[in-house]
Amino acid sequence: ADVGPAVQPWTLSRERPNGYGHCFVVLDPKRFTPGFGGRLREYLAAMRCLPGAVRCPGDPEKACEEEARARGVVLHEGTAT
Repeated sequence: ADVGPAVQPWTLSRERPNGYGHCFVVLDPKRFTPGFGGRLREYLAAMRCLPGAVRCPGDPEKACEEEARARGVVLHEGTAT
């Protein structure tokens, strides 16, 4: 897999195969520390109460999902044709 500057931009036309590599590491925090979920909820609540437009990971997606449930899914022009 390519790394650093050798990774070509994500475009529709490419000179060669992507060469992207992925590695996923999944950890269960409950195995390392008790009460993780509660502490995370408190932390996220505190972050969201900060001045300004503070959003946490997943907030934009949740807002989009809530809007889709209330108003329906938006299909951009050309998607359904």
